[in-house]
Amino acid sequence: MEHSQFKHSFFWDGVSNVIINVCSYNNTQYTENSSVRQSVTSFASTLVSFADGSPAACSSVNGGIFSQRPNMKFNGLTIGDGTIINGNTEYPAPYGNWYWGARHQLLFLASELQAAGLTTGPITSLGFDVAQTSGELYSYVDFYITSTTMTELTSQFLPTNGYQFHTNFKLDEISEKVYLYKPNELEVVV
Repeated sequence: MEHSQFKHSFFWDGVSNVIINVCSYNNTQYTENSSVRQSVTSFASTLVSFADGSPAACSSVNGGIFSQRPNMKFNGLTIGDGTIINGNTEYPAPYGNWYWGARHQLLFLASELQAAGLTTGPITSLGFDVAQTSGELYSYVDFYITSTTMTELTSQFLPTNGYQFHTNFKLDEISEKVYLYKPNELEVVV
């Protein structure tokens, strides 16, 4: 299984579902998708978009939904043991892209992460169960991880820079305060 070690880790709170956003782009030619082993899921777990000859896929708003997802390792712990292998022009294919630019969002439920043995703390590496690589070099392959309460993906990509949440209450301008906390429960000082 090929894996990537992150320069900056993602702190998993131990209870949230996790979205992995992968965007790949090659600015010189058509390529082939790398083939990865995948598992069927009982929920919409992968969202895919691609753009011919353009990095525009990375800013896609909508995509195609699959109830199939690459087998992955989080910090060396495996989720998924399926044997489905995508072809070199088939999706989902989390990196490599025969249409030049592709975006994938992969949903992993907290229950799956917990069952694999992942505990609260930093996620420092991800790995794909690669059957065959295309051998192409890419201009970039970007990964982004975020938490979500969603239990199934829709055809709309989640924003990679997080959400702007709105409260359903008002604060008294003079006497009430709001405190913000990071996932590790440290207060954010503004």
